[in-house]
Amino acid sequence: MARRQINVPLIKNAVMGVLGCIFGVIAGISGIGLQVASVTLLTYMLGLHRVRARGTSMAATFVTSLGALVVITGSHMPPSLSPLSIVTFIVGCWFGTLVTFSLSKSPVLVKAMRTAPALELLIGMFMLADAFHAPSTQLIPFYHLFSNAGAFAIGAIGSAATTLLGMVSSVLIIPLLIYAGGLNYRASVTLMLLMIAVSSILPCVAHSKKGNVASGAGTTYIVGCLLGGAVGGLIIAKAGLKLPGILFGFIVIVLGAWRSYLVSQSSTEKS
Repeated sequence: MARRQINVPLIKNAVMGVLGCIFGVIAGISGIGLQVASVTLLTYMLGLHRVRARGTSMAATFVTSLGALVVITGSHMPPSLSPLSIVTFIVGCWFGTLVTFSLSKSPVLVKAMRTAPALELLIGMFMLADAFHAPSTQLIPFYHLFSNAGAFAIGAIGSAATTLLGMVSSVLIIPLLIYAGGLNYRASVTLMLLMIAVSSILPCVAHSKKGNVASGAGTTYIVGCLLGGAVGGLIIAKAGLKLPGILFGFIVIVLGAWRSYLVSQSSTEKS
């Protein structure tokens, strides 16, 4: 009796699809882009070259943000977001990144970037504790600065700080939108997902033209991310504002711990 052969491509596609769904849900809930973990995952799981893994990750990031946004805006469009404030926020993010990008390569800041995971851990713990104690309808802001000028300032300052410190931008910008801008969690994540989606369009097109978006299991991963992002968006749209805030704090703590581990491993290898 002949042995049944294991369908390795099918298993690989199934695994990558499930991982894509999991990552998509996390990104949809937290507003954190997938580049942080996707490049490493695609490199080790599929053996992709770093450039191709980055292109596939960028495509996954775009579709995840788009899927979450479609569900959120279709279910519950945050009323506090005016078109002009949205545009000024996105422009502010781009401005902050462009102004500080060259400075981020300086040796002094490269050393300072090693502290970024610890700062992410602190932000995650603060957000988690605050979400547990906050009213179920709204995390209480320190100020309400989300005018058009305030939106630009929050985007520029948040992007500049994250670029200089090497932090994940959403980890700092979402708390700024909540505590300085006076937005609730749903509106803050919606705005961050929109910024990520818009910023990903041109890189996605460029990578696609160069053939840097993987097919096969890579495509399955992207589809999984799209579905997961939609599920994450549904959680943001339907759940109360307290639960997503708690999930955000927990996700940021895990992210900070993982990045702290990577930094410690890198220091050990160098020594």
